[in-house]
Amino acid sequence: VPPARFPNLLVNGAQGIAVGMATSIPPHNLGEVVQACLALIDDPELSVARLMKHIKGPDFPSGAELVAERAEIRSVYESGSGSLKVRCTWKAERRGEQTNIVIDSVPYGIEKRALVEKIADVIISRKLPPLVDVRDESTEDVRVVLELKGEADPDLVMAYLFKHTPAQSNVSVNLTCLVPSDNPMVPTPKRLDLKAMLQHFLAFREEVVRQRLTYQLDQIERRLHILEGFEKVFDALDEIIAIIRKSDGRTDARDKLMARFDLDAEQTDAILELRLYRL
Repeated sequence: VPPARFPNLLVNGAQGIAVGMATSIPPHNLGEVVQACLALIDDPELSVARLMKHIKGPDFPSGAELVAERAEIRSVYESGSGSLKVRCTWKAERRGEQTNIVIDSVPYGIEKRALVEKIADVIISRKLPPLVDVRDESTEDVRVVLELKGEADPDLVMAYLFKHTPAQSNVSVNLTCLVPSDNPMVPTPKRLDLKAMLQHFLAFREEVVRQRLTYQLDQIERRLHILEGFEKVFDALDEIIAIIRKSDGRTDARDKLMARFDLDAEQTDAILELRLYRL
C-alpha cells in the first residue's frame, strides 16, 4: 500500500460495486479534511458533529451547490450512508431588454452534454413556454446560456428545470471501506462513519511513520556498528595490510582480522571492501 500522506479516499472520493456491497464516497476539500485529522489527533474524543466544524460537507469538483441542511449532512456522516441533493449554479444575465439564464456549473456526476440535451428536449416539447433556446458557450469554464422570453421569471424557469432535468440530482453516499482485519493480508469491508474513516487513516499513518523511523534507526545503528569496527583498527593499519598480504584469499584474511581485532563478519567485510587509499 503506498504511504499516502492524506486521506485519498475522502479527498478524491470513490465509487465501486462488488458482490453484495457497494461504495459511494463523494470528494471532499483537502484543507478541511487535513484540519479535521489534526483536530482528531489533538482530541481523540471528538464527535462527528464537532468534526463537522472542519469538514462542512462534500466538496464537488464540478462546483455545483449542495442543497442540504447541516442536520442532513450530519446524519449521513454519522450513519455512513444517505443521499444528498446537488444542483447547478446559475445567474441571470441582462442583454438589453432580454434576460438570459447562465448556468456556470453542473451537478457532480452529471455530464454537461446530457444536461443540455434534457433542457433542449423541454424546449422542443414546449413544456416550458418561457424558455425558447439553449446554447452551450463553454470554453474552459462552464457556460450554458438559456434564452428566455422577455416576461419570463428566471427563478420559476430554474425551479422547473431543477424538478424535471438533471440540473438537480441526488448524490448517493455509502461510506463502505476496506478496513484491517485479524488477517493483515485480507481486509474486510465495513460501513464507517466520518470519525472512523479518519481514525483508520491516522492509525495507518502512525504505522507508516513508525516503520519509516524504525528503518532509519536500523540504518543508523548499522552504520555506527561499522564505524566502531573502523575505530578498532584505526591505529593498526600497517598490521592490517600485512595480514591481508600474508592471507590466502579473502576468506582467510577475514578470519584472521576477526580473530586479531575482535571484529564480527559485517565489520570485517566493510574493512575489506575499502580501497587502499581510503583505508
